[in-house]
Amino acid sequence: MLDYRDCRSDLDRNGKNTCPLRPHVTILPEEALSEPAVDFVVIGEGEATMAELAAFLMEGKGDLAQIKGIGYKDESGQIKLNTRRELLDPDKLPYPARELFPLEFYEEKWNISTARGGCPFKCPFYSASAIWEGHRRPRSPENIIKEIRFLHEYYGTEYTFFADDLFTVNKKWVRNLLKLIKQLPYQIRWGCSTRVDTVDEQLIEEMADAGCVSIQFGIESGSQRILDSVKGITKEQVVKAITACRDRDIYCSSSFMIPFPQDTKESIRETKEFIKTLRDAGSQIYLSYTSPYPGTYFYEHRDELGIKILTDCWDEFDAKHNIIETKHLTGREIEALVEEIAEYVGLEKRI
Repeated sequence: MLDYRDCRSDLDRNGKNTCPLRPHVTILPEEALSEPAVDFVVIGEGEATMAELAAFLMEGKGDLAQIKGIGYKDESGQIKLNTRRELLDPDKLPYPARELFPLEFYEEKWNISTARGGCPFKCPFYSASAIWEGHRRPRSPENIIKEIRFLHEYYGTEYTFFADDLFTVNKKWVRNLLKLIKQLPYQIRWGCSTRVDTVDEQLIEEMADAGCVSIQFGIESGSQRILDSVKGITKEQVVKAITACRDRDIYCSSSFMIPFPQDTKESIRETKEFIKTLRDAGSQIYLSYTSPYPGTYFYEHRDELGIKILTDCWDEFDAKHNIIETKHLTGREIEALVEEIAEYVGLEKRI
């Protein structure tokens, strides 16, 4: 029930993108509606759909069958799924009502969403493609700057995390935002998550000049054979990105997952050595178990990939439990290898 993290220091922990929520009912709406206590589910974005559903339930306005993006049970108990709503214009949405939350309990409270939609790379272990159906709609840099100013001037924030799956997917958009950040009458510090193949030394330097102090990279494996099959990045790109961050005093972290369907003891030990290399180069390390979430390629093709899921409890699909065996590794072997990496690299368990 544990995942592993490099706990050498607290440097800038706000830069973490620890455990993104998985919108279960968007991917498995019929399963959710099969529960007796569930009457409605919202599929996809919730703002406009929830407003229309609330108006129907509380005021009798509208027609349930015409509310885009909901699932429900009709009078006979039959499950109905309405057409999904197109992505909303994120520039027209209000800022999160942070004042309604007990912010004192949140370690990472000043996140800003920079886009609607998911990562376009369609990694086989990531459910964003199923959640967003391949669509993505970024906010304008001008709109983001307005929220940054609001947070700084109303709450006095000095650090913001851009909570996007892939912040640097569009370099032109990033550079437009960086230009506006540098024009602010005060300095801000910020972090983001991205891939090593969507940055280069020049962009990292520009980001640092505009106040970037933390970047989280999804690396996943230290075996080039595995990376070729699930990620499409090279170990050389990883080392270059980590080195560029270190040279510009950007706190960086590298996240890994174990196991992948083609992993063997040998490939995982390659990962062990690569994790040690990156840690020695200055990267924080996150290590978690692979969870084949519903909607992912790993889940939908688990039989042909040789993945055996060991639980039917959704609570354990959290990357902290080992819930699979592969055609090359038993559950016990997987857990033993993770323990071996943790001991070798010096990672600590986190509940």
